[in-house]
Amino acid sequence: MAHSKLSFLLVVLILLIAASAFTARLEAQEVSAEEKRATVQEFVKKAQEFVHQNKIAEAIDIYERITKAVPEDFESQAELAKLYTRTNQHEKAAQTWRKLLEAAPENTAYQDALVNNLQAADKVDEAIELV
Repeated sequence: MAHSKLSFLLVVLILLIAASAFTARLEAQEVSAEEKRATVQEFVKKAQEFVHQNKIAEAIDIYERITKAVPEDFESQAELAKLYTRTNQHEKAAQTWRKLLEAAPENTAYQDALVNNLQAADKVDEAIELV
C-alpha cells in the first residue's frame, strides 16, 4: 500500500514539474500555436483522468495552470469553475464564471452558474443584480 502511494506521489510530482515547465514556456511564448494547442490538450486529458479518479484537487491544479498560461481557453476556465463549484469553492467559481461572462455576455449558462455560485457564497444581493 505504501509503495502504491509513493508511486502515485511520484507521478503527481513529475506531472507538476512538467506543468511548471509547460506554463513557463507558454508564458515566454516559445511555442507555436499548434504546439500550444496540442500541449494544452495533453494536460486537459490528464485533468479529466484525475476527475474520473475523483482526484479533484489535482485536476484543479492542472486547470489553474492551463488557464494562467492560456487565458483564452474558455473551455478549461469553465471546467475549472465547475470543479470549484463541486468542491464548494463558490467564491473562486463565481470569479471564474464572471471572467467567462465578460468574454461572452450572451452566454446564459455562464450567467446561471455565476448566479448559483454567488447564492451559494451568500452573496445574494450580487446574484439578484444579475437576474
